[in-house]
Amino acid sequence: MMDRRSLRLSHAQGGEGDSLRASTKLNQAGVETSLGQSSGPGTGVSVFLETMSDAAYAGATLNIYCSLFGIEVLYETFTLPNTPVDVVEYTASGVASDAWSARIILATASIPALYLNSSVVAFGYENVAGTRATGRTGPAGPTGATGATGATGATGATGATGAGAVVSYGTAANRPAATGSGKLYLCTDIPAKYLDAAASTWLQFHSEYLPAPPTVGQYTTVGGLQLTQYADSIRAVNTTPGTNSVPMALTTQNIATASYPANLNQGTAWYVTLVATYNQLPCVCPDIGVFVANGLSAGVSIAYGMIIAGTAVNPYTEGFECYVSGWEIGNYNQGNGSNFGQAGGTGRVHLRLLNDGSLLHQQISSDGFNWTEWNSLNSPTGMQYYGFGLGSGISSAVANTGAYASSVVASQVLGIPLQYAITGTNNNVITIGTHTIQPGDMVSVHSALDSTLNVTAGTGQAMYGYWFVSAVDSTTITVTVTDSSGAHGAGGTVTLLSR
Repeated sequence: MMDRRSLRLSHAQGGEGDSLRASTKLNQAGVETSLGQSSGPGTGVSVFLETMSDAAYAGATLNIYCSLFGIEVLYETFTLPNTPVDVVEYTASGVASDAWSARIILATASIPALYLNSSVVAFGYENVAGTRATGRTGPAGPTGATGATGATGATGATGATGAGAVVSYGTAANRPAATGSGKLYLCTDIPAKYLDAAASTWLQFHSEYLPAPPTVGQYTTVGGLQLTQYADSIRAVNTTPGTNSVPMALTTQNIATASYPANLNQGTAWYVTLVATYNQLPCVCPDIGVFVANGLSAGVSIAYGMIIAGTAVNPYTEGFECYVSGWEIGNYNQGNGSNFGQAGGTGRVHLRLLNDGSLLHQQISSDGFNWTEWNSLNSPTGMQYYGFGLGSGISSAVANTGAYASSVVASQVLGIPLQYAITGTNNNVITIGTHTIQPGDMVSVHSALDSTLNVTAGTGQAMYGYWFVSAVDSTTITVTVTDSSGAHGAGGTVTLLSR
């Protein structure tokens, strides 16, 4: 294991202590190999190794031993640098040793190509004052350790450079330029997200921004409705067996707070949305819907809503008026299964009630961005609560199946629709100042001086709740009215209904 060409090339005793120089052939990894022992005593030792930048010494262990009254003791251990270097020097001190010795253990499987030239120098004398040669103790060893620490620090700095946000969000118009960063940008206005794949290249993915609904604790349940919180979503289960009823979860959360409607009154502009899954069951008419209500009394308080109802075989959409936790008082324009898809499209139904101050618009959407008018009725009075309902029907296939209809409510939002004051009209061109309305949008018009522009309750275009916008410029919109009557002055309001 050891081929030493000369055990002691030179040995001298002098004022500094005893020294040994040797050249050793290392031919086995993982085994401790002696580099020699000083022939005399000293209070410290300095070991010099000529490693010649050989990678075989990377991470090797150098053990320093001292001898006390004939017993050899491991005194200190050093680890050679992982980066090849020409020479290394280590110093240990602090004990009056009869002799000092050094041994090395290779850490890698590689064997050094050349003999290892080494020097083991014992220094210092044991005396009471203890002042001789103390100044030579250990400065070289700490220097080597500092070098290794510095390399680690550089790596840490690189990590800090990548600490920027991986995901950002905002409106589609505020999406930054693509740089190839690999980051995601989530749109809060359109159902899309983007991957910054390369310089000037965004990859688009379909998605949907879903603001969280109020928490379970912020809803009051009326009727047999079980709510369970799952992170920001809510699982709702109808537990009312075998009866036609619409148990509801109702809340006043955010009403009359900053950036939200002051109330749900007839003359106030507001909207309420619901995005939820809908598990259809084999009963006559299970349903889920978005509702506003004038109270919390089961079978007494009145609610208005927009619902999805029926089974997978016979689904339909319906504008709805009912008792809270009761059944319908009246329906408005019940639709067949062909309309059901308009409220889905993402595995979730999208329903909205929008009050423009005169009419309550019952709406559906396939993506949560574009909304379709289903029906409108005169704005109800006395509304104080908003929320959702999960109805059950009398089973036609399996007894009481409707009692266990379930849904995951992903989002419910209370907000204020965009409205613009009319500053003038000229036939079907309405001036409203700077706006964001686009061709193809639906709008309602109320209190315009040209009465032919004003919409009324009902289903469909013309005098039934909305107009389509056929053209726009920076301050005007053109609506699909055919019998408007010339120029008129300021007065009235335009409400955006379709986004």
